[in-house]
Amino acid sequence: MKKITIAILMLLGSFSMASAELGVKIGASMNIAVFHATGSDLDASAPTADTNGVAARTQSEDATGVAGFSSFFIEKDLTFLPGPLGRFSVGYDFVDKALEGDSTETRSSLDAGAAAAVNTDKTQIVKIAFENMSTTYVTFNITDTLYVKTGSISVDLVTKENLGTGGTYGDETLSGSMAGIGMSHMFDNGIFFRTEGTLIDIDNATAQTSGDHTIDINDISGASARFSVGKAF
Repeated sequence: MKKITIAILMLLGSFSMASAELGVKIGASMNIAVFHATGSDLDASAPTADTNGVAARTQSEDATGVAGFSSFFIEKDLTFLPGPLGRFSVGYDFVDKALEGDSTETRSSLDAGAAAAVNTDKTQIVKIAFENMSTTYVTFNITDTLYVKTGSISVDLVTKENLGTGGTYGDETLSGSMAGIGMSHMFDNGIFFRTEGTLIDIDNATAQTSGDHTIDINDISGASARFSVGKAF
């Protein structure tokens, strides 16, 4: 029995040593982010002049929102590289929840093909959501606890609309970039904790209805703070 116990302990020890050499980390994060964007809705179907003497009807709005969400990540250390290159690691982060903004409602929209000086009252309700947000990034460990990171973002822009004109907006996949700095602490058993701050910048987007309405979303940017916990193997 003693020999079997010793053999099991040796096997577990060998497995732990092999796992430690994988250089792989997995974890989960709780995030809170502040986003800002500028949007405009252009009605290209407006006649030369409507009842108010306005040519094409354009409505603009600045929006700022706060969102809390969770994400999951996996990383690979590059410690096998020589010198300072061994302080790099690569990772992939995925947000498992859609980030939705508030609904925006506009009225007095002009019907496509409406005759001049004809202004029909329509209600346009649009909500924008970000789904399938993923980040591919590179981390550099300045010290054993302090690190910086940068990466590229891919996210689906999904519009959820109820338009009085009967039109629909198409969805679009956007790209962007991020940069951040953080602190990490790892225990002897491979469990680690992190705190991190990140700046985010997303490319502009344009969505057009099946009619003549066009939404332009510009200056999509934000900042996030996150707390992470994970396990190194």
